Amino acid sequence: AADGQSGLKLAVESVPDIVVSDVMMPVMDGLTFCSRLKQHEATSHIPVLLLTARSSEQQYIEGMQTGADMYMTKPFSADLLVANIASLLANRQKLCQLFKAQNSQSEQPTILALASGKSRAQHSTLNNQHTPSPDRRFLDTFLKAMEKHMSNTNLKIEDLGDEVGLSRVQLYRKVKALTGMTPIELLRETRLKRAMTLLKTTDKTVSEIANEVGFATPGYFSSCFKKQYDKYPTDVREEMKV
Repeated sequence: AADGQSGLKLAVESVPDIVVSDVMMPVMDGLTFCSRLKQHEATSHIPVLLLTARSSEQQYIEGMQTGADMYMTKPFSADLLVANIASLLANRQKLCQLFKAQNSQSEQPTILALASGKSRAQHSTLNNQHTPSPDRRFLDTFLKAMEKHMSNTNLKIEDLGDEVGLSRVQLYRKVKALTGMTPIELLRETRLKRAMTLLKTTDKTVSEIANEVGFATPGYFSSCFKKQYDKYPTDVREEMKV
């Protein structure tokens, strides 16, 4: 993109894995571009690496205050640029793995404070209920939308996108970037977690539970449940009796 304004439009439409941006640009500079990118629902999670010839400490602080994940001063080698890009992408991948690990260990959907490239201490701060990150707020909204429509056997990803104000493409790429799972995979896992809870805490039949968590047929529900937990719903009920 030739400038920040066209870059922002392109980023919102395509939701890339990472953004590398100059600071000095026509129409919209890199600091304004980064700030708006981080404020937009569809792109707030994207790691941003800012490039600039300005090297003063105050200018560096200004860059980081816009939400930039990394700030490089010119001149620099191509190898260093590529290494920093790889580092930011690796940090994002680690966050996805952390989400999947914690989510799989819990019987309830897990919301993490996710923010690309941030330190463990910053994650601890962001995890505070009083100062949620944009990514945490998004996941909170998305999980609540899934909860609200879970019993709808005809639920489409477009419906969830409408609920959170994103297109199908934007929703797919944002959820995938934050959790390592597609919206469909996350929805299925959330439904199965709820089913496991209902099997353990209620006397409802398997068919009733399948319908309550949004599966059209008990057979398909049992098949998905077996794939997720390596046991059938009826096996869980038998274990509870013992």
